[in-house]
Amino acid sequence: MKLNMKIGVAVLLLIISAVACKKDVVTSPTNNSNNNTSTGSCSGDKLCFKLDGTLQSYNSNVKWKVTTNGNRVYWENGSQTAYENIEIDVKGTSTGVYDVSKGDAGFQLFKVNGNINIQATSGTIEVTQIDNNNNTISGKFTITATDQNNNTTHQITDGYFQDVPK
Repeated sequence: MKLNMKIGVAVLLLIISAVACKKDVVTSPTNNSNNNTSTGSCSGDKLCFKLDGTLQSYNSNVKWKVTTNGNRVYWENGSQTAYENIEIDVKGTSTGVYDVSKGDAGFQLFKVNGNINIQATSGTIEVTQIDNNNNTISGKFTITATDQNNNTTHQITDGYFQDVPK
């Protein structure tokens, strides 16, 4: 009888342990175009980020190119006195986290008529996917940057680039 009770208690403890160890399913934000859950969401745009808390979002003219140093995601608009651009650089050709303060990555936001020249001083840029079949790149970034014109510090948060084409 004591043996049966010990076996019963052991089985009960195993059941309680199994139920207590059950993990909840966590759902990541989804990418609007290919269900790549690692990059977050730009609400359908190719590039977005918050500059000091204000959302900046870009879709047209966002491109990706492979450079001699690695990969560049960039956006350009206008010309001459109305020229503006964004450059996100990583010194590597594979997925992974690239550190700005170590010189492995860079970010620049430049606007001629806005007199803005914001360049990254620290933070990370993570390439989460390089899709060579569809020729796209995706990733995310968080940056601290300084405006080279007036030495103002800016926070760039919730940065994403997703399915950016060559």
